[in-house]
Amino acid sequence: MKKYLYLIFILLLLTGCANEKEKTYNVNKDIVFSKEFSIINKSCTDTSFEGSIFVYDDKLKIVGNVTIEKDDIGGISINIPKGISIDNVISTNKDIISIWKTGKEADLESVEFIEIARKRNKENLSAYKGMVVIDMNIEEDIEMAKFKLAIGYKEENNMLSIGTYIKDIEVNLGTKK
Repeated sequence: MKKYLYLIFILLLLTGCANEKEKTYNVNKDIVFSKEFSIINKSCTDTSFEGSIFVYDDKLKIVGNVTIEKDDIGGISINIPKGISIDNVISTNKDIISIWKTGKEADLESVEFIEIARKRNKENLSAYKGMVVIDMNIEEDIEMAKFKLAIGYKEENNMLSIGTYIKDIEVNLGTKK
């Protein structure tokens, strides 16, 4: 009797496993190009922004780790190039994100800016460590997008300068539109 139960159990196991479909997973689905970036300025703060820019057919995504030192008023600024627009920003702390826009007709390299934990004075400073995800749309036919990242600050003669360390990140988009 035990042999028959054992045989039935094995048959049920084999039949159940044979009916299950194997699930497939996509890795880097629809990503055309990706580029890593890192901006760290240890000369005045331990603030950093490190991550990747992912290029899709008509979209971009920045995914990055953010570290803001407690006494850093400069935070991080990301200048979005003309022809690209911000669609959505996700952060582990939404209160530290500011989005600024100029008119599209402005004769500037960037018309949208994202600031992370940037202060204009030395009040209410706090450290921050977390993730930021920025979704963007490619709206114009451009081959190269130049993102400008700025961190840090400097104080001299009672004058405060923010965004004192700047790094350009160029991303080849090809012709997308």
